Amino acid sequence: MVLLAGAPAARAQGAAAPVSRADLSFSVGWFNAEKSELGSYRGRNDWYNRSLYGGAGFGWYWTDHLKTEIDGGVTTGADLFVYTPTVIEGRQATLYSTYTIGTSRFAISQQYQFYRNVWFHPFVSGGVDLTWERTRREDEVYSLQPVRTQPFDTRTELLARPFATVGFKAYFTPRAFFRTDMKIAFDTGVDEALLRFGLGVDF
Repeated sequence: MVLLAGAPAARAQGAAAPVSRADLSFSVGWFNAEKSELGSYRGRNDWYNRSLYGGAGFGWYWTDHLKTEIDGGVTTGADLFVYTPTVIEGRQATLYSTYTIGTSRFAISQQYQFYRNVWFHPFVSGGVDLTWERTRREDEVYSLQPVRTQPFDTRTELLARPFATVGFKAYFTPRAFFRTDMKIAFDTGVDEALLRFGLGVDF
C-alpha cells in the first residue's frame, strides 16, 4: 500500500509546472566583431570594439531547466580604418578607407538553466543569430595630387551564424533579476563577441 501510494505522488512531483513560465529582460552591452576581410588594420588587429548594444529578450520555460528564448537588438555604428598602398597613374599612392558598421539582430536559442527555485541560476545556450549588417564606406586617396574623397552607397547584408552563450541570472526579489552573459558567434572561427548586462522579470 505504501508503494502504491508513493508512486502517484512521485509522478505528480515529477510533472510539477515550472516555477516560472516566462521571462522578459532588457540588456545593454559591449559588442566586438572580426573584420579581417576588409584588409589591413591596426597592424593585423582585425577587430572593432567601439560598438554599444541595446536589446530585449523573451523566454518561455518548458521545464525549470529548459527554456526557448528569442531576442533582438541593435548596435551603434563603429568606424574601422583600412589603408592600402596602391599605384594611380604610375604614381605611388595610399588609399585610406573608412568603414562605418552597424547591425540589427534577431536570435533564437535553446537554453539550459541550472538549479531550481534558487536565487542564482547559471545557464548555457546555443542557437542561430540573424544579423542585418549595414556598412558605409568612404575612401580618401593620398598621392602627389590633392586628396580625393569618394563615398559609396550603404550596403546591407544578411548574415546567419550559430552562436553559444554562457551567463547567469541572479534574483534580488522573488521575480526580478539581474542577468549577464557572454555571447560568441561563429563563422570560420570566432566572428563576434557580445558582453551583455541587464534586468528582467519572471511571469
